Amino acid sequence: MLKQIPWFICIGLSVVCSEPAEESKLPESLAADFEIPSESKDAYGNAVRLGFDKESGLPHEIRHKVTGMHLVFIPAGEFMMGSPKNEKDRAKDETQHRVTVTKPFYMGKYEVTQAEWKQVTGKEPWKGQTYAKENSRHAATEISWQDCQEFLGKAGSELRLPTEAEWEYACRAGTTTAYSFGDGSSKLGDYGWFSENASAKGERSENASAKGERYAHPVGQKKPNAWGLYDMHGNVWEWCSDWFGDYSSRTDTDPTGAQSGSYRVHRGGSWCSDARSCRSAIRGRLIPGYWFNNVGLGFRLVVPSVQLR
Repeated sequence: MLKQIPWFICIGLSVVCSEPAEESKLPESLAADFEIPSESKDAYGNAVRLGFDKESGLPHEIRHKVTGMHLVFIPAGEFMMGSPKNEKDRAKDETQHRVTVTKPFYMGKYEVTQAEWKQVTGKEPWKGQTYAKENSRHAATEISWQDCQEFLGKAGSELRLPTEAEWEYACRAGTTTAYSFGDGSSKLGDYGWFSENASAKGERSENASAKGERYAHPVGQKKPNAWGLYDMHGNVWEWCSDWFGDYSSRTDTDPTGAQSGSYRVHRGGSWCSDARSCRSAIRGRLIPGYWFNNVGLGFRLVVPSVQLR
């Protein structure tokens, strides 16, 4: 009987190996600023998504060399953006429509932290604010959309804010429910910081783990969604690149929002939001130069990827 040839003997031989080495790498456009982590845990003790996407050959997780921030692979695909008419607590601006995301991309595993913001900009906008607590791992907050542009200009590389469609697509992670974990809000406290476990209401709720902690919390302490993204519901509202505008009911491909407007979009809810404002479809908007210290405004980043296969 012919025995299986060990993979290490296959090198240089004209035979078909049953266990070929996995051939994957970073595109040249990313290799200068990012690396593939080899550890099984990140700096926050959460699992690293090791390995590679079979279709594209791209790694499931990458790390920014300068800041150390991790980003996870989000595959291309299509989804229903907005909410169905029978979804509880839906808003009128959540017109449901089909959206196709034609290219995979990477999205920040976590919201940008105070440490990362200070490292890039040298500033601490949350310092001395009533609704903020200084801690390197806490999500950076008290940040306007224009402040994000300053960060991006100094951080360099391919980093940018997500489009509103990219954000919701990544938040849903293949789900069609009100939250990435289901329709009911009973499990929301397992996935995010919101008014019942972080804001003033926490003082009257049965959840005593964070009574009255009215500020953005450390990232990565809650459960991630199916694509490995943490704090997509609550903690801080996350800025997107789009101008706010009405959705179309028609099918759309790689939408980038309104061509112009007065407000920029932010998504996901924050530590002071109620459950309905942490739904996957919820939309927030604000003048790009503004922020409010009792709202919780922050962001996470994305980077476009290149197909290798």
